[in-house]
Amino acid sequence: MQYRAQAGRGHGADRLGRDVLFGAGTVLDAETANAAIQAGAGLIVSPTLDMDVIRLCNHYGAVAAPGCYTPTEMLAACDAGADL
Repeated sequence: MQYRAQAGRGHGADRLGRDVLFGAGTVLDAETANAAIQAGAGLIVSPTLDMDVIRLCNHYGAVAAPGCYTPTEMLAACDAGADL
């Protein structure tokens, strides 16, 4: 993952500028979210609701898009600061 993220950061972001938002998907934990953000991701998509991932995204200003199934999970995600 880091190789692809760094390759995208070095090539895509330099070429396309700020009009493109690079992201990482299937992020399962805060450690992986942190690695993706440090590699240039501005969007973190997770298949599950992980509060630590949301907090980390909020800390770094990245968009947090957790996977939610129930209304309770959706409300918890919104209360934690998820963007989508």
